[in-house]
Amino acid sequence: MLCADQIQSDIVARCNSSRYFAFLADEATDCSTKTLISLCVRFYDRMDKLIHEDFLGFAEGKKTTGEALSDIFLTQLEKYGIIIANMRAQGYDGAANMSGIHRGVQARVRERVPLASYVHCKAHNLNLAIVHACKEPLVRNLMDTVQAIAFAFDYSAKRLTSFKENLGTAPNVVKEEMGRRQKLKTLCETRWASRSDSLFTFLHAYSVVCDSLEDLEQVGDAKARSYRCSITKFDFIVGFVVAQAILQPLAPLSAILQTKDFDLIQAVEESKVVVEMLQRKRESDDDWDQLYNSAVTLADSVDVVPSMPRGATRQQHRVNVPAAGPKDYWKRVLFIPFIDHLLQELRDRLIKNEDRFVVQYLIPSKLENCSLQVVDRLFNTFTEDLPSDRDTFNIEVERWKARWSIAEGQIPGTLAESLNLCNVDLYPNIYTCLLILLTMLVTTATAERSFSVMRRVKTYLRSTMTTDRLSGLCYTTCVQGDAH
Repeated sequence: MLCADQIQSDIVARCNSSRYFAFLADEATDCSTKTLISLCVRFYDRMDKLIHEDFLGFAEGKKTTGEALSDIFLTQLEKYGIIIANMRAQGYDGAANMSGIHRGVQARVRERVPLASYVHCKAHNLNLAIVHACKEPLVRNLMDTVQAIAFAFDYSAKRLTSFKENLGTAPNVVKEEMGRRQKLKTLCETRWASRSDSLFTFLHAYSVVCDSLEDLEQVGDAKARSYRCSITKFDFIVGFVVAQAILQPLAPLSAILQTKDFDLIQAVEESKVVVEMLQRKRESDDDWDQLYNSAVTLADSVDVVPSMPRGATRQQHRVNVPAAGPKDYWKRVLFIPFIDHLLQELRDRLIKNEDRFVVQYLIPSKLENCSLQVVDRLFNTFTEDLPSDRDTFNIEVERWKARWSIAEGQIPGTLAESLNLCNVDLYPNIYTCLLILLTMLVTTATAERSFSVMRRVKTYLRSTMTTDRLSGLCYTTCVQGDAH
Protein backbone atom coordinates (compact mmCIF):
# COMPACT_ATOMS: atom_id res chain seq x y z
CA MET A 1 0.00 0.00 0.00
CA LEU A 2 1.33 3.46 -0.89
CA CYS A 3 2.02 5.83 1.99
CA ALA A 4 0.40 9.28 2.21
CA ASP A 5 3.53 11.15 1.00
CA GLN A 6 3.80 8.97 -2.09
CA ILE A 7 0.13 9.45 -2.90
CA GLN A 8 0.40 13.22 -2.51
CA SER A 9 3.60 13.41 -4.58
CA ASP A 10 1.97 11.40 -7.36
CA ILE A 11 -1.09 13.68 -7.42
CA VAL A 12 1.07 16.82 -7.51
CA ALA A 13 3.29 15.43 -10.29
CA ARG A 14 0.32 14.48 -12.49
CA CYS A 15 -1.40 17.81 -11.79
CA ASN A 16 1.68 19.84 -12.80
CA SER A 17 2.23 17.77 -15.94
CA SER A 18 -1.34 18.40 -17.13
CA ARG A 19 -0.60 22.09 -17.96
CA TYR A 20 -3.79 23.39 -16.33
CA PHE A 21 -5.79 22.58 -13.22
CA ALA A 22 -8.84 23.74 -11.28
CA PHE A 23 -8.83 24.32 -7.54
CA LEU A 24 -11.81 23.52 -5.31
CA ALA A 25 -12.26 23.91 -1.58
CA ASP A 26 -14.89 23.68 1.13
CA GLU A 27 -14.90 23.97 4.91
CA ALA A 28 -16.50 22.08 7.79
CA THR A 29 -16.18 21.81 11.57
CA ASP A 30 -14.74 18.59 12.99
CA CYS A 31 -15.56 16.82 16.26
CA SER A 32 -12.96 18.91 18.13
CA THR A 33 -14.69 22.13 16.97
CA LYS A 34 -11.94 23.12 14.56
CA THR A 35 -12.63 24.63 11.17
CA LEU A 36 -11.01 22.36 8.59
CA ILE A 37 -10.69 23.30 4.93
CA SER A 38 -10.57 20.55 2.32
CA LEU A 39 -8.23 21.34 -0.59
CA CYS A 40 -8.72 19.47 -3.90
CA VAL A 41 -7.59 19.79 -7.51
CA ARG A 42 -9.18 18.82 -10.82
CA PHE A 43 -7.01 18.10 -13.87
CA TYR A 44 -6.84 16.09 -17.08
CA ASP A 45 -4.28 13.26 -16.93
CA ARG A 46 -2.54 12.81 -20.27
CA MET A 47 -1.42 9.31 -19.37
CA ASP A 48 -4.80 7.66 -18.83
CA LYS A 49 -6.76 10.40 -20.68
CA LEU A 50 -9.22 10.84 -17.82
CA ILE A 51 -10.39 13.72 -15.67
CA HIS A 52 -9.24 13.44 -12.05
CA GLU A 53 -10.51 15.22 -8.96
CA ASP A 54 -8.09 14.44 -6.14
CA PHE A 55 -7.92 15.36 -2.49
CA LEU A 56 -4.73 17.18 -1.46
CA GLY A 57 -5.22 17.58 2.26
CA PHE A 58 -6.83 19.50 5.09
CA ALA A 59 -5.82 22.90 6.38
CA GLU A 60 -6.94 24.52 9.60
CA GLY A 61 -8.78 27.80 9.16
CA LYS A 62 -8.52 30.11 12.16
CA LYS A 63 -10.33 32.91 10.33
CA THR A 64 -12.93 32.70 7.58
CA THR A 65 -12.46 36.10 5.95
CA GLY A 66 -11.71 36.25 2.26
CA GLU A 67 -8.18 37.50 2.87
CA ALA A 68 -7.33 34.82 5.44
CA LEU A 69 -8.76 31.95 3.38
CA SER A 70 -7.09 33.05 0.14
CA ASP A 71 -3.74 33.23 1.95
CA ILE A 72 -4.28 29.70 3.30
CA PHE A 73 -5.21 28.35 -0.15
CA LEU A 74 -2.23 29.84 -1.98
CA THR A 75 0.22 29.01 0.79
CA GLN A 76 -0.92 25.39 0.95
CA LEU A 77 -0.78 24.96 -2.83
CA GLU A 78 2.79 26.27 -2.84
CA LYS A 79 3.63 23.97 0.05
CA TYR A 80 2.36 20.96 -1.89
CA GLY A 81 4.40 22.01 -4.94
CA ILE A 82 1.50 22.93 -7.21
CA ILE A 83 2.32 25.45 -9.96
CA ILE A 84 -0.23 28.14 -9.09
CA ALA A 85 0.14 29.95 -12.41
CA ASN A 86 -1.49 26.94 -14.11
CA MET A 87 -4.79 27.47 -12.27
CA ARG A 88 -7.61 28.18 -14.71
CA ALA A 89 -10.64 27.75 -12.47
CA GLN A 90 -11.54 27.93 -8.79
CA GLY A 91 -14.73 26.59 -7.26
CA TYR A 92 -16.38 27.21 -3.90
CA ASP A 93 -19.87 27.62 -2.50
CA GLY A 94 -21.77 30.88 -2.84
CA ALA A 95 -20.96 32.41 0.56
CA ALA A 96 -20.01 36.09 0.43
CA ASN A 97 -16.52 35.50 1.83
CA MET A 98 -15.85 33.03 -1.01
CA SER A 99 -17.69 34.50 -4.00
CA GLY A 100 -17.39 38.25 -3.30
CA ILE A 101 -16.19 40.12 -6.38
CA HIS A 102 -14.15 42.65 -4.36
CA ARG A 103 -12.92 41.07 -1.12
CA GLY A 104 -13.97 37.45 -1.54
CA VAL A 105 -11.56 34.55 -1.94
CA GLN A 106 -12.15 34.29 -5.67
CA ALA A 107 -11.30 37.99 -6.18
CA ARG A 108 -8.11 37.77 -4.11
CA VAL A 109 -6.97 34.61 -5.89
CA ARG A 110 -7.55 36.30 -9.24
CA GLU A 111 -5.27 39.10 -8.16
CA ARG A 112 -2.54 36.45 -8.11
CA VAL A 113 -3.84 34.36 -11.04
CA PRO A 114 -6.04 36.57 -13.29
CA LEU A 115 -7.05 33.63 -15.52
CA ALA A 116 -8.50 31.57 -12.65
CA SER A 117 -12.23 31.95 -13.33
CA TYR A 118 -14.65 31.45 -10.44
CA VAL A 119 -17.25 28.68 -10.78
CA HIS A 120 -20.11 28.53 -8.30
CA CYS A 121 -20.76 24.86 -7.50
CA LYS A 122 -23.62 23.71 -9.75
CA ALA A 123 -24.91 21.29 -7.12
CA HIS A 124 -25.20 24.20 -4.68
CA ASN A 125 -26.97 26.24 -7.36
CA LEU A 126 -29.48 23.45 -7.93
CA ASN A 127 -30.03 23.21 -4.19
CA LEU A 128 -30.58 26.97 -3.92
CA ALA A 129 -33.04 26.87 -6.82
CA ILE A 130 -35.14 24.25 -5.03
CA VAL A 131 -34.89 26.11 -1.70
CA HIS A 132 -36.20 29.36 -3.19
CA ALA A 133 -38.92 27.64 -5.22
CA CYS A 134 -40.15 25.81 -2.11
CA LYS A 135 -40.77 29.13 -0.39
CA GLU A 136 -44.18 29.16 -2.06
CA PRO A 137 -46.52 29.22 0.99
CA LEU A 138 -48.43 26.00 0.25
CA VAL A 139 -45.26 24.05 -0.53
CA ARG A 140 -43.43 25.47 2.48
CA ASN A 141 -46.26 24.51 4.84
CA LEU A 142 -46.56 20.94 3.57
CA MET A 143 -42.76 20.48 3.83
CA ASP A 144 -42.90 21.58 7.48
CA THR A 145 -45.77 19.15 8.14
CA VAL A 146 -44.02 16.21 6.49
CA GLN A 147 -40.80 16.96 8.39
CA ALA A 148 -42.61 17.16 11.74
CA ILE A 149 -44.39 13.84 11.19
CA ALA A 150 -41.24 12.11 9.89
CA PHE A 151 -39.33 13.25 12.99
CA ALA A 152 -42.19 12.13 15.23
CA PHE A 153 -42.02 8.57 13.86
CA ASP A 154 -38.24 8.50 13.58
CA TYR A 155 -37.42 9.48 17.15
CA SER A 156 -40.16 7.67 19.04
CA ALA A 157 -39.97 3.91 19.52
CA LYS A 158 -43.71 3.72 20.31
CA ARG A 159 -44.71 5.56 17.13
CA LEU A 160 -42.25 3.63 14.96
CA THR A 161 -43.58 0.33 16.33
CA SER A 162 -47.12 1.39 15.46
CA PHE A 163 -45.98 2.34 11.95
CA LYS A 164 -44.30 -1.03 11.37
CA GLU A 165 -47.35 -2.92 12.67
CA ASN A 166 -49.67 -1.06 10.29
CA LEU A 167 -47.19 -1.53 7.44
CA GLY A 168 -47.20 -5.27 8.12
CA THR A 169 -50.99 -5.43 7.73
CA ALA A 170 -51.09 -3.05 4.73
CA PRO A 171 -52.10 -4.30 1.25
CA ASN A 172 -49.42 -5.94 -0.85
CA VAL A 173 -49.44 -2.98 -3.24
CA VAL A 174 -48.27 -0.66 -0.46
CA LYS A 175 -45.57 -3.10 0.62
CA GLU A 176 -44.27 -3.40 -2.93
CA GLU A 177 -44.17 0.36 -3.34
CA MET A 178 -42.34 0.78 -0.04
CA GLY A 179 -39.80 -1.90 -0.95
CA ARG A 180 -37.35 -2.43 1.88
CA ARG A 181 -38.24 0.84 3.57
CA GLN A 182 -39.45 0.23 7.12
CA LYS A 183 -39.90 3.84 8.19
CA LEU A 184 -40.37 7.37 6.88
CA LYS A 185 -37.39 9.38 5.66
CA THR A 186 -36.82 12.78 7.23
CA LEU A 187 -36.27 15.75 4.93
CA CYS A 188 -32.61 16.66 4.63
CA GLU A 189 -31.98 20.26 5.71
CA THR A 190 -29.12 20.80 3.24
CA ARG A 191 -29.66 18.44 0.28
CA TRP A 192 -33.05 19.63 -0.95
CA ALA A 193 -32.78 17.64 -4.19
CA SER A 194 -33.02 14.44 -2.11
CA ARG A 195 -36.34 15.54 -0.64
CA SER A 196 -38.23 14.01 -3.55
CA ASP A 197 -37.22 10.57 -2.25
CA SER A 198 -38.57 11.44 1.21
CA LEU A 199 -41.80 12.70 -0.33
CA PHE A 200 -42.00 9.56 -2.47
CA THR A 201 -41.76 7.38 0.65
CA PHE A 202 -44.37 9.46 2.49
CA LEU A 203 -46.71 9.35 -0.51
CA HIS A 204 -46.71 5.55 -0.76
CA ALA A 205 -46.96 5.16 3.03
CA TYR A 206 -49.73 7.75 3.33
CA SER A 207 -52.47 5.29 4.31
CA VAL A 208 -50.11 3.60 6.78
CA VAL A 209 -49.27 6.96 8.36
CA CYS A 210 -52.95 7.87 8.73
CA ASP A 211 -53.80 4.49 10.31
CA SER A 212 -50.82 4.73 12.67
CA LEU A 213 -51.76 8.23 13.80
CA GLU A 214 -55.34 7.09 14.40
CA ASP A 215 -54.11 4.18 16.55
CA LEU A 216 -51.76 6.45 18.48
CA GLU A 217 -54.58 8.92 19.09
CA GLN A 218 -56.67 6.18 20.69
CA VAL A 219 -53.88 5.30 23.13
CA GLY A 220 -53.46 8.88 24.26
CA ASP A 221 -50.74 10.33 22.01
CA ALA A 222 -51.19 14.08 22.43
CA LYS A 223 -49.86 15.11 19.00
CA ALA A 224 -51.28 12.29 16.88
CA ARG A 225 -54.65 14.00 16.36
CA SER A 226 -53.13 17.30 15.22
CA TYR A 227 -50.81 15.46 12.83
CA ARG A 228 -53.67 13.43 11.37
CA CYS A 229 -55.85 16.52 10.91
CA SER A 230 -53.00 18.29 9.12
CA ILE A 231 -52.49 15.58 6.52
CA THR A 232 -56.17 14.82 5.90
CA LYS A 233 -56.92 18.21 4.38
CA PHE A 234 -57.24 18.51 0.63
CA ASP A 235 -54.84 21.47 0.40
CA PHE A 236 -52.11 19.28 1.95
CA ILE A 237 -52.91 16.29 -0.26
CA VAL A 238 -52.95 18.14 -3.58
CA GLY A 239 -49.85 20.17 -2.65
CA PHE A 240 -48.04 17.04 -1.57
CA VAL A 241 -48.77 15.20 -4.83
CA VAL A 242 -47.77 18.20 -6.95
CA ALA A 243 -44.53 18.89 -5.05
CA GLN A 244 -43.41 15.28 -5.24
CA ALA A 245 -44.07 15.07 -8.99
CA ILE A 246 -42.26 18.34 -9.78
CA LEU A 247 -39.20 17.70 -7.61
CA GLN A 248 -38.74 14.09 -8.72
CA PRO A 249 -36.84 14.87 -12.00
CA LEU A 250 -34.31 16.97 -10.04
CA ALA A 251 -32.87 14.10 -7.99
CA PRO A 252 -31.11 12.39 -10.94
CA LEU A 253 -29.76 15.78 -12.08
CA SER A 254 -28.32 16.43 -8.63
CA ALA A 255 -26.65 13.02 -8.60
CA ILE A 256 -25.07 13.35 -12.05
CA LEU A 257 -23.80 16.87 -11.35
CA GLN A 258 -21.68 15.45 -8.53
CA THR A 259 -19.80 12.94 -10.70
CA LYS A 260 -16.09 13.63 -11.20
CA ASP A 261 -15.92 13.21 -14.98
CA PHE A 262 -18.81 15.57 -15.73
CA ASP A 263 -17.98 18.83 -17.56
CA LEU A 264 -19.69 22.22 -17.67
CA ILE A 265 -21.15 21.73 -21.16
CA GLN A 266 -22.78 18.46 -20.11
CA ALA A 267 -24.05 20.11 -16.92
CA VAL A 268 -25.75 22.90 -18.86
CA GLU A 269 -27.19 20.48 -21.43
CA GLU A 270 -28.65 18.17 -18.77
CA SER A 271 -30.06 21.19 -16.94
CA LYS A 272 -31.74 22.30 -20.15
CA VAL A 273 -33.27 18.83 -20.50
CA VAL A 274 -34.83 19.09 -17.03
CA VAL A 275 -36.06 22.63 -17.72
CA GLU A 276 -37.64 21.52 -20.99
CA MET A 277 -39.25 18.56 -19.23
CA LEU A 278 -40.76 20.82 -16.55
CA GLN A 279 -41.88 23.36 -19.17
CA ARG A 280 -43.76 20.64 -21.06
CA LYS A 281 -45.33 19.46 -17.82
CA ARG A 282 -46.50 23.02 -17.15
CA GLU A 283 -48.09 23.43 -20.58
CA SER A 284 -49.70 19.98 -20.68
CA ASP A 285 -53.30 19.74 -19.52
CA ASP A 286 -52.99 15.96 -19.45
CA ASP A 287 -50.17 16.10 -16.89
CA TRP A 288 -52.20 18.34 -14.61
CA ASP A 289 -55.26 16.12 -15.02
CA GLN A 290 -53.18 13.11 -14.01
CA LEU A 291 -51.77 14.87 -10.95
CA TYR A 292 -55.16 16.14 -9.84
CA ASN A 293 -56.77 12.72 -10.31
CA SER A 294 -53.98 11.18 -8.21
CA ALA A 295 -54.67 13.73 -5.48
CA VAL A 296 -58.42 12.99 -5.61
CA THR A 297 -57.79 9.23 -5.41
CA LEU A 298 -55.50 9.73 -2.41
CA ALA A 299 -58.08 11.98 -0.76
CA ASP A 300 -60.82 9.38 -1.31
CA SER A 301 -58.76 6.79 0.57
CA VAL A 302 -59.13 8.89 3.75
CA ASP A 303 -62.67 10.17 2.99
CA VAL A 304 -61.58 13.70 2.09
CA VAL A 305 -63.69 15.61 -0.44
CA PRO A 306 -61.88 17.84 -2.99
CA SER A 307 -62.44 21.46 -2.03
CA MET A 308 -61.04 24.96 -2.27
CA PRO A 309 -61.04 27.89 0.18
CA ARG A 310 -63.98 30.23 0.24
CA GLY A 311 -63.32 33.40 -1.74
CA ALA A 312 -63.34 36.77 0.01
CA THR A 313 -63.36 40.02 -1.90
CA ARG A 314 -61.46 42.08 0.67
CA GLN A 315 -59.14 39.35 1.92
CA GLN A 316 -55.49 40.45 1.58
CA HIS A 317 -53.69 37.45 3.05
CA ARG A 318 -55.11 34.65 0.92
CA VAL A 319 -54.99 33.92 -2.78
CA ASN A 320 -58.41 34.79 -4.19
CA VAL A 321 -58.11 33.39 -7.68
CA PRO A 322 -61.33 33.12 -9.68
CA ALA A 323 -61.89 29.49 -10.56
CA ALA A 324 -64.74 27.30 -11.78
CA GLY A 325 -63.94 24.56 -9.29
CA PRO A 326 -61.24 22.98 -7.11
CA LYS A 327 -59.39 21.52 -10.10
CA ASP A 328 -59.01 24.90 -11.79
CA TYR A 329 -58.30 26.66 -8.49
CA TRP A 330 -55.40 24.44 -7.40
CA LYS A 331 -53.85 24.62 -10.85
CA ARG A 332 -53.77 28.41 -10.72
CA VAL A 333 -52.82 28.76 -7.06
CA LEU A 334 -50.36 25.90 -6.60
CA PHE A 335 -49.22 24.11 -9.75
CA ILE A 336 -48.51 27.06 -12.06
CA PRO A 337 -46.82 29.37 -9.48
CA PHE A 338 -44.62 26.61 -8.07
CA ILE A 339 -43.40 25.26 -11.40
CA ASP A 340 -42.88 28.80 -12.80
CA HIS A 341 -40.83 29.78 -9.77
CA LEU A 342 -38.72 26.65 -10.06
CA LEU A 343 -38.17 27.12 -13.81
CA GLN A 344 -37.03 30.70 -13.31
CA GLU A 345 -34.59 29.70 -10.57
CA LEU A 346 -33.14 26.86 -12.67
CA ARG A 347 -32.65 29.15 -15.68
CA ASP A 348 -31.00 31.88 -13.61
CA ARG A 349 -28.69 29.59 -11.63
CA LEU A 350 -27.83 26.65 -13.88
CA ILE A 351 -28.20 27.79 -17.49
CA LYS A 352 -25.72 30.61 -17.88
CA ASN A 353 -23.57 31.27 -20.91
CA GLU A 354 -19.98 32.35 -20.29
CA ASP A 355 -17.33 33.26 -22.83
CA ARG A 356 -15.49 29.99 -22.26
CA PHE A 357 -18.61 28.00 -23.11
CA VAL A 358 -18.12 28.92 -26.77
CA VAL A 359 -15.51 26.14 -26.86
CA GLN A 360 -18.40 23.70 -27.21
CA TYR A 361 -18.61 24.65 -30.90
CA LEU A 362 -15.21 23.01 -31.40
CA ILE A 363 -16.73 19.66 -30.50
CA PRO A 364 -16.94 17.78 -33.84
CA SER A 365 -20.68 17.13 -33.52
CA LYS A 366 -21.32 20.90 -33.20
CA LEU A 367 -18.84 22.25 -35.75
CA GLU A 368 -21.62 23.42 -38.07
CA ASN A 369 -22.29 26.21 -35.53
CA CYS A 370 -18.64 27.32 -35.47
CA SER A 371 -18.96 30.56 -37.46
CA LEU A 372 -16.37 33.31 -37.97
CA GLN A 373 -17.87 35.25 -35.06
CA VAL A 374 -17.49 32.19 -32.83
CA VAL A 375 -13.85 31.77 -33.88
CA ASP A 376 -13.16 35.42 -33.03
CA ARG A 377 -14.76 35.01 -29.62
CA LEU A 378 -12.70 31.89 -29.02
CA PHE A 379 -9.45 33.66 -29.82
CA ASN A 380 -10.32 36.73 -27.73
CA THR A 381 -11.30 34.56 -24.74
CA PHE A 382 -8.22 32.32 -24.74
CA THR A 383 -5.68 34.64 -26.34
CA GLU A 384 -3.35 34.61 -23.31
CA ASP A 385 -3.12 30.79 -23.36
CA LEU A 386 -2.97 30.20 -27.10
CA PRO A 387 0.48 29.55 -28.59
CA SER A 388 -0.33 31.07 -32.00
CA ASP A 389 -1.57 34.34 -33.50
CA ARG A 390 -5.06 34.98 -34.84
CA ASP A 391 -4.39 34.01 -38.45
CA THR A 392 -2.77 30.71 -37.46
CA PHE A 393 -5.65 30.00 -35.12
CA ASN A 394 -8.21 30.61 -37.90
CA ILE A 395 -6.36 28.26 -40.24
CA GLU A 396 -6.18 25.60 -37.54
CA VAL A 397 -9.94 25.80 -36.96
CA GLU A 398 -10.57 25.42 -40.70
CA ARG A 399 -8.29 22.35 -40.79
CA TRP A 400 -10.16 20.95 -37.75
CA LYS A 401 -13.48 21.36 -39.59
CA ALA A 402 -12.13 19.67 -42.69
CA ARG A 403 -10.72 16.82 -40.62
CA TRP A 404 -14.15 15.92 -39.24
CA SER A 405 -16.09 16.60 -42.42
CA ILE A 406 -14.38 13.60 -44.06
CA ALA A 407 -14.23 11.46 -40.92
CA GLU A 408 -15.92 8.07 -40.99
CA GLY A 409 -17.65 6.39 -38.09
CA GLN A 410 -18.96 7.96 -34.90
CA ILE A 411 -18.13 11.63 -34.39
CA PRO A 412 -17.18 12.76 -30.83
CA GLY A 413 -19.95 14.55 -28.97
CA THR A 414 -18.31 15.51 -25.66
CA LEU A 415 -15.31 17.54 -24.56
CA ALA A 416 -13.49 14.48 -23.23
CA GLU A 417 -13.94 12.49 -26.43
CA SER A 418 -12.87 15.45 -28.54
CA LEU A 419 -9.75 16.07 -26.47
CA ASN A 420 -8.75 12.40 -26.56
CA LEU A 421 -8.86 12.46 -30.38
CA CYS A 422 -7.17 15.84 -30.75
CA ASN A 423 -3.50 15.66 -31.77
CA VAL A 424 -1.71 18.29 -29.68
CA ASP A 425 1.05 18.65 -32.30
CA LEU A 426 -1.35 19.26 -35.21
CA TYR A 427 -3.97 21.27 -33.31
CA PRO A 428 -2.19 22.95 -30.35
CA ASN A 429 -4.65 25.85 -30.11
CA ILE A 430 -7.77 23.71 -30.26
CA TYR A 431 -6.24 21.28 -27.78
CA THR A 432 -5.61 24.18 -25.38
CA CYS A 433 -9.19 25.47 -25.63
CA LEU A 434 -10.71 22.02 -25.08
CA LEU A 435 -8.34 21.29 -22.21
CA ILE A 436 -9.15 24.49 -20.31
CA LEU A 437 -12.91 24.04 -20.51
CA LEU A 438 -12.68 20.36 -19.59
CA THR A 439 -10.52 21.28 -16.61
CA MET A 440 -13.10 23.71 -15.24
CA LEU A 441 -14.99 22.12 -12.37
CA VAL A 442 -18.73 21.54 -12.12
CA THR A 443 -19.20 21.01 -8.38
CA THR A 444 -17.21 20.90 -5.14
CA ALA A 445 -18.61 17.47 -4.29
CA THR A 446 -15.09 15.97 -4.03
CA ALA A 447 -14.26 18.34 -1.18
CA GLU A 448 -17.51 17.43 0.56
CA ARG A 449 -16.77 13.71 0.16
CA SER A 450 -13.51 14.25 2.02
CA PHE A 451 -15.52 15.46 5.01
CA SER A 452 -17.40 12.16 4.99
CA VAL A 453 -14.02 10.42 5.25
CA MET A 454 -12.97 12.87 7.96
CA ARG A 455 -15.98 12.00 10.11
CA ARG A 456 -15.16 8.31 9.84
CA VAL A 457 -11.49 8.82 10.68
CA LYS A 458 -11.57 11.62 13.27
CA THR A 459 -14.03 10.46 15.93
CA TYR A 460 -14.37 11.73 19.47
CA LEU A 461 -11.84 9.07 20.51
CA ARG A 462 -9.29 10.66 18.15
CA SER A 463 -10.26 14.30 18.70
CA THR A 464 -6.65 15.38 19.43
CA MET A 465 -5.35 14.14 16.06
CA THR A 466 -3.23 16.69 14.20
CA THR A 467 -4.31 18.04 10.82
CA ASP A 468 -1.30 16.50 9.03
CA ARG A 469 -2.02 13.05 10.42
CA LEU A 470 -5.70 13.39 9.54
CA SER A 471 -4.78 14.33 5.96
CA GLY A 472 -2.47 11.30 5.71
CA LEU A 473 -5.12 8.89 6.91
CA CYS A 474 -7.70 10.42 4.59
CA TYR A 475 -5.36 10.00 1.61
CA THR A 476 -5.17 6.24 2.08
CA THR A 477 -8.90 5.97 2.84
CA CYS A 478 -9.83 7.92 -0.31
CA VAL A 479 -7.46 5.81 -2.47
CA GLN A 480 -8.93 2.58 -1.11
CA GLY A 481 -12.45 3.90 -1.73
CA ASP A 482 -11.62 4.82 -5.35
CA ALA A 483 -10.04 1.40 -5.89
CA HIS A 484 -13.21 -0.34 -4.75
